[in-house]
Amino acid sequence: PEGYRTVIGYGTVAGTDLRSPAPRTYSVRPAADVIQEGYFAFRKIGAGDAGRVNLTGSTTVLNGTIVGSAVPGHRGGVLDLTGEELMIGTDAAPLPDAFEYDSPLPEDLKGKLTVASSALADKGLAEIRIGDQTDTRAITLAAGSQLEAPTVTLRASESITLEPGSSIRASGTDGRVGLLSPQGSVNLREGAQIQASDTVEVDTASIDLGGGVELDARELSFSGEKVVFLSDEYAADVPDGVVISEDLWKKFASVDRLQFHGRSELLFLGDVDLQADADLVLASPLVAGFDPKDESVVSLSSDRIHLLNSGAGFGDEALADKGLFSLNAQEILIGHGDVLLDGFGQVRLASQSGVSFVGKGSLTLGGDLEISA
Repeated sequence: PEGYRTVIGYGTVAGTDLRSPAPRTYSVRPAADVIQEGYFAFRKIGAGDAGRVNLTGSTTVLNGTIVGSAVPGHRGGVLDLTGEELMIGTDAAPLPDAFEYDSPLPEDLKGKLTVASSALADKGLAEIRIGDQTDTRAITLAAGSQLEAPTVTLRASESITLEPGSSIRASGTDGRVGLLSPQGSVNLREGAQIQASDTVEVDTASIDLGGGVELDARELSFSGEKVVFLSDEYAADVPDGVVISEDLWKKFASVDRLQFHGRSELLFLGDVDLQADADLVLASPLVAGFDPKDESVVSLSSDRIHLLNSGAGFGDEALADKGLFSLNAQEILIGHGDVLLDGFGQVRLASQSGVSFVGKGSLTLGGDLEISA
């Protein structure tokens, strides 16, 4: 009677096969008319985040563009690229003229995931994840290539390499860059750049930082099975590990927070004198010092020093306790976790504000302990 369109249908019960035995006539009315007949509470749902793209293949050539822009005020997209070997170049992969999906692929592209960094630049992506530690063997950023997103993470089992002039930038308020190859190597060639507004994390078995490398972040974190701090005068053999020379230290000693995590050991070789401007975190079950010519003297200075162990306990002492281990800071924190100081006959903890022992754990040493505050 109101003049609305009518349709014939059946009444049903949701989730069952039940329905009315006889059809009924239903009127189809605009919502604007229905809401005039009572009080209705309204709720709005906005779907503004971009989605996620995951590309995995034994051979992948990505010559197109991936756009991850979101509605203003929402989160951009996430891109996952996985393959055995990943090559990020400056230009699209060269394919033959009139190339079709069934055309033979050039031999130099087989077994790789190849993408131009320009295909990912300024596309609104919130996170770029390249590789994984199971299926990805190696990742290479070719000379001149650039990756940029609020979060950029590279994972590989054998090697991560940034060629000369390549760069990774993590923008935004919490920009993070991760280079993760715990059983492999991280190699930054001459002129490579890594910049993050917040954190750069490197987890690797060995690291090679070439001349002119730029690491710029609020926090730098280096992790490995063994982290070695090397005196410039040390001339004996150096064990495998994440090697931090005194010259290399100067490249990043001015960041707000420096963290070194040795899953088995932090080893100081020779007389090492290192200074940092802000927080210095040393995390390992074992902190050792060795100098084949003389007693090693290790001196670390910072505004705040935190010595702890977040992993397993330590083993037995292996070095003669005859060196000096000295921490000098406005504030020194010890713990949590069990930490062994090996190779030091004397340990000095000098703090202007005091030395605090935090949480459950222990500090074990074979020599004398001197605390001044």
